[in-house]
Amino acid sequence: MKKGTTIILIILISISGYLIYDLFLFDYLNNMRLEQKKVELVDNYYKNETSFKNFSSLIKEIGNVDNLEFYEPNQISFSIYSKNHDSYNDVEPWFIDIISDNVNLKMDFRFNKDDSINMSFNDTIEKNNAWHFYVDTNLNDKRIIQLLEYIDVTPTKLSLIKKELSNLNCKALTKNNQLIKFRYAGHFGESLDYIIPFSPNNVEFEIVKIKDQFHYGITYDIVYCGITKW
Repeated sequence: MKKGTTIILIILISISGYLIYDLFLFDYLNNMRLEQKKVELVDNYYKNETSFKNFSSLIKEIGNVDNLEFYEPNQISFSIYSKNHDSYNDVEPWFIDIISDNVNLKMDFRFNKDDSINMSFNDTIEKNNAWHFYVDTNLNDKRIIQLLEYIDVTPTKLSLIKKELSNLNCKALTKNNQLIKFRYAGHFGESLDYIIPFSPNNVEFEIVKIKDQFHYGITYDIVYCGITKW
C-alpha cells in the first residue's frame, strides 16, 4: 500500500472515531453522568434539608430575579425585568447592561411608582415602561445597589444569599411568578435544578418530587450554550 493511501486511511479512521464519539458515546456518557447528577442532587437535598427550607423561605421574600450567580474573584451576574414587562408579548423591553467593561459609564436611573423607569444619559432623560437590566460586574459596583433594592435585597441579604448558595452546592438561583429554582448542574443548553413551584400544575416542564415543596427538573439555560459535560 502506498504511503499516501495509508495516510488517507489513517485520517479517515480518525475522523470516523471522532464522529462515533461525538454522535454516540458523548451523549451516552453524558446521559450516564446526568443520572448520577440526579442521585447526587437528591442526596445533597437530604444532607442539607433544613438549610434548603430556610433558604427557600428567604428567597420567597425577595423580588423576581433571573440567574443570580456569584463567581470569582468577586463578581455577580443577574437579570431583572420590570413588573410591567410581559415575556409573552411581542414588545421588546428596553435593555440596559451594567458590566465591568463599562464601569466608567455614568448612568442615573429612578424607578417610578408605576414601575416605569427614568434613565439619564448625558443630560438626556428617557422614560420607559418595560425594561430589562443585565448585570455582570463586581460586587462593589455602586450602580447595582438601587437594582438590588428594587427586588428587596439589601447588602446583608445579598451576602447571606451568596454564602447559602455555596453551602448548598448550588451555582445560581432564579425566582419568577411561577417558581423558584436553584441551579445544581448544567450541560449543552440545559440546567439541572431544584424546583419550588408555586403551582405545580402550571409548570411547563417535567418535574420530579423530592419532598414537600421541593422538586427537581431540567430547564433550558443559555449559560451552558457550548458542548459541556454534566
